[in-house]
Amino acid sequence: MSIIFGFSQSAKPTICVRDLPLWTGLARTRTRELIEKGQLPRPFQLSDDGRGKGLFEDDLLEWQERRSFRTNAANEKSKHRPQSLNFVETTNALGARYDG
Repeated sequence: MSIIFGFSQSAKPTICVRDLPLWTGLARTRTRELIEKGQLPRPFQLSDDGRGKGLFEDDLLEWQERRSFRTNAANEKSKHRPQSLNFVETTNALGARYDG
């Protein structure tokens, strides 16, 4: 732990952008699209002279929680919606049953 300008600051775990698909389950192109749309936290340069970019683990975990909350809320909402019938059992002209 280091002291900077009177504040206690510890190193925050960082996730490299190349590892985002492992954390999100999304393809690299999709994570890039979400970053451009502002739906995923914007990465920062890991060094002044390097190309590597990263995100703080806390920011990514917060994004995952928000997504999980939205998904759970949508699932709860759909529970109260009438379900459509995807499977219909019918009979043909001869009375034989088949899946329609």
